[in-house]
Amino acid sequence: MLPSDRHLRSQPGENPIRRNGWISLMEAARVRSYHLIELLLRYGADSNHGTDRGHRALMEAGARGYETIAQRLLDHGACVDDSNAEGVTALHLACAGGFTAVFNTLINAGADPNRADHRGITSLMRAVMHRDMVSRLLSVGADLRAISRDGDSAILRAAQNRDLHMVVYLLEAGADEMMKRTHGRRVVEAARAGGSAEVIRLLAPYHSQVS
Repeated sequence: MLPSDRHLRSQPGENPIRRNGWISLMEAARVRSYHLIELLLRYGADSNHGTDRGHRALMEAGARGYETIAQRLLDHGACVDDSNAEGVTALHLACAGGFTAVFNTLINAGADPNRADHRGITSLMRAVMHRDMVSRLLSVGADLRAISRDGDSAILRAAQNRDLHMVVYLLEAGADEMMKRTHGRRVVEAARAGGSAEVIRLLAPYHSQVS
């Protein structure tokens, strides 16, 4: 059962939750209900309200590629770089899904392309399955040299994924120097674990070049 206009008007300022016929702003975003989002925002729903784990409506829009909903939430004060309990933001989720329209909306609203979650995982690391997203991130200053607390990186993920074209692209974009200085052995080991002979041959020289 969805809340009526009258029901919403009777409870201004609250952020309804999915209980007793109410539906939250986050749930409205999840089901892509523009009408409900408009009603909830009109009657005072907090665009930054989250679950006990910090998940918010803007993150839901980012994870599902709903650009129009993301923009509406931002227009109503949603904090673009808010994160959940793991440090994950709407931009992280949009990049992981390859949702370029939402990416553009979030970046235009001031999202930080280099913000990492609590493990040090960045948007670029999450985006390696999507060439266009990687290109967009690099164009707005994403740090190709970022390494997570566990030693993860964009090029390491590409090597694990056996994605020769992405590995070549990242090397040409500047990962080459990082590989030579600090990160080559680990990436080569990831390539070997991934099992792509082409990627292994391409990266093998870096195993011995690390200073």
